[in-house]
Amino acid sequence: MAYTRVQLRDLVRQRLGWPAADTFVVDSELNNYLNDALVELHSLLATVYRPGQWGTTKAGLVVLAGAASGLLGTFTDFGRLLKVELLYNQQYVPLDPSDRTVEITNTQSLTWTPYNVRYQLSVDGANTALLFTRPTPADITVYVTYLRAAPVLSADGNSSWMDWDEYLILDAMIKAREKEEDNTSSLVAQKNALQARIRAQAEPLDMGRAATVQDVRSLEEYRGGGEEASWWRRWG
Repeated sequence: MAYTRVQLRDLVRQRLGWPAADTFVVDSELNNYLNDALVELHSLLATVYRPGQWGTTKAGLVVLAGAASGLLGTFTDFGRLLKVELLYNQQYVPLDPSDRTVEITNTQSLTWTPYNVRYQLSVDGANTALLFTRPTPADITVYVTYLRAAPVLSADGNSSWMDWDEYLILDAMIKAREKEEDNTSSLVAQKNALQARIRAQAEPLDMGRAATVQDVRSLEEYRGGGEEASWWRRWG
């Protein structure tokens, strides 16, 4: 069970030996500690797990007729782009990224195939979008696989989807002890041990296969068919 923000604050104070109503670190400050810890935990998990094994979501993005872009702001939890696919001949085929420094956008509408359209990610806050190298003559859905962004606990009833709430508690306790100018060595040791546990748990379950990385973004891989090739980066 994931703890809510108010439960996390109570646990931090309880384990520090503070009364529930203690205001040495006020609620808003503890909330900031917890959200900072969520960002740090998200970065750790995104690093130790292989692409596609943790925190990923696949969703459809509609590109309207005559358009050559699609806003990713519709995905409120969008973090990092992993893959863009087009359903083509009953297969989800990844699109290749474009290089806007050398490629010229084609203004002619044409039915999209994986062979005549590429994409580029344009990062601009709420206006972050996928830009394509040509418009589509009809509404079309592309499929976007992305890593979810770190959650934000903006209300007391919010909880994290990432698990590992102990990490948030320890990190907040360390910051509170630092504000007291107290010794944090025991808490830091506990946090380091938890980090090691997270890293160990992220190891692949199939230890008989060594990890390798191959670039499979080229469409040549798909002309031979096979769903196994559909991931933008393949391990093992």
